[in-house]
Amino acid sequence: MSPTPPTVLLDRSFVEALRDDAHEAHARVVECYRELVDDYEARRIRLRARTDVLGRRDPLFAPVERIHIAAQHRRAASRLVRSPIGVAVVVATDPSIGHAIDPAIGESGDPPADVPVLLDEDTALTLVLMRREGITRIATLDATFDAFELTVFPAA
Repeated sequence: MSPTPPTVLLDRSFVEALRDDAHEAHARVVECYRELVDDYEARRIRLRARTDVLGRRDPLFAPVERIHIAAQHRRAASRLVRSPIGVAVVVATDPSIGHAIDPAIGESGDPPADVPVLLDEDTALTLVLMRREGITRIATLDATFDAFELTVFPAA
């Protein structure tokens, strides 16, 4: 029996660009998806996506396994948005506000009121599912994921 190949999660930005012929990144995303499907067919990877991202059944996504979202995942995502991790994403993606991070975050667990938290519920939900499912690879156009130790497709 061979080991389970690594999973690549298709995120909302990737799926939307793939479906939209007019999207500025459509051609790049189509090429990336072709390569991912080739790797899937060669059994080098698994393809997965959140059920709410895929929506209706679509033959384009036939090789993609669906990940169902439970209330516990949504609760964990809400906590993540309000946590210091959410603030850390802001710092990683916008170093100009790094000065706003206060050592008190670690003690209180709450970000300072003047620090904008750019980690939205949707991104947080994706991160929660990735952690719980042990997924470290993502197909996305969202630069937020660059702040994490993930393999991101398509490569910049």
